[in-house]
Amino acid sequence: MSWEPAPNVLPALADSLHLWFFSLETSAEERARLLPLLSSDERARAERFVVERPRRQMIVGRGRLRETLGRYLDRDPASLRFDYGDDGKPFLVRDDGEDRPLEFNLSHSGTVALLGVVDHGRLGVDVETVRYDTDHLAIAVRFFSEIERERLARFSTEEIPHAFFRCWTRKEAYLKAVGTGLRRPLAGFDVDFAEDDHAALLATRFDEDEAARWSLAPVNVGVDHAAAWCLDWTPSTTRRYQLD
Repeated sequence: MSWEPAPNVLPALADSLHLWFFSLETSAEERARLLPLLSSDERARAERFVVERPRRQMIVGRGRLRETLGRYLDRDPASLRFDYGDDGKPFLVRDDGEDRPLEFNLSHSGTVALLGVVDHGRLGVDVETVRYDTDHLAIAVRFFSEIERERLARFSTEEIPHAFFRCWTRKEAYLKAVGTGLRRPLAGFDVDFAEDDHAALLATRFDEDEAARWSLAPVNVGVDHAAAWCLDWTPSTTRRYQLD
């Protein structure tokens, strides 16, 4: 499935999942346009970055998050308020009398970001830049389950980096959806990380019925990155949009 340009009129979410993929590297003019959308706290956080590049990327990431969610809610992006769960996962704060707001999750790696949006449920997305200068098998020993380690070791040397990050993003997407972060051990559950679209949560050691409660799937974001989403229900459709 290819990525669509952002539509002028957003289709209703209903029982669908919308994914947004965008670059965090933009022009100075675009950053200047996005900066006023950020809250004073977000601007202060951006200013605390000593290195310029992360500062710029935070402005773009938070600005485009606000702008996109504002379109769904038909609200001024600068008026949106966020709070954070125990693991740091952000969520929208409801205004008085407002129905439950959108559910969303944002992930970024290197110069790209992936945003998922649904109208209900628990959602996690993860995107990672594929790195080749890493001892993938050694990291897998520390964090992957025994089944996943055995499967990873079967790949060729050339295939291992991509297989590793397919596994990692699917595990991270599940943990972000659950909302526990790494407080739930990565080795405590198994995912299928074959190259095709089958990316089921295969099993968990803490609840034998847990795997059946979740939908988990990869996202094709090009050869330089791996990505996945996870939901506690199965969307009827998935729409994929790319922001310029």
